[in-house]
Amino acid sequence: MTVRAKFTVTKDSSCGYAAQTGPMVTHREITMMAVFDDGLAKENKSFATATPSGNLVFTVTNPAIAEEFKAGETYYLDFTKAE
Repeated sequence: MTVRAKFTVTKDSSCGYAAQTGPMVTHREITMMAVFDDGLAKENKSFATATPSGNLVFTVTNPAIAEEFKAGETYYLDFTKAE
């Protein structure tokens, strides 16, 4: 069974750190929040009822992938149980 959620990017920040034995490592930290405002669109009402609250924070090191996520954009997240 697959469960679908709808999340909006609320924060997109660049971070970096210097590894002890290597070069500076940079990455992007993406923060997303569940869509909960049922007044914005009819579809959002069903998502707000099913998942009224939720946060997702992840780190991306691939610049091409990181560019896909911008603050204010909304995405569907599909969850499928791993076997």
